[in-house]
Amino acid sequence: MEEVRKQGVGRKLVEAGEQWARSMGCTEMGSNTEIWRTGSIEAHLSLGYTEVERDVNFLKKLK
Repeated sequence: MEEVRKQGVGRKLVEAGEQWARSMGCTEMGSNTEIWRTGSIEAHLSLGYTEVERDVNFLKKLK
């Protein structure tokens, strides 16, 4: 919801997840979002994530 964005809640959740991952011995964290979710892409970048690739997904309806 737009009215609760940009208040730092997402950042705190991500940072807590990253801390837990470190405590479990992880050295990397991955995430993904749809290409049209530009706000999510911006959020990932502001959290220090680096874009590494983009996917193209296909679907064919079978009759």
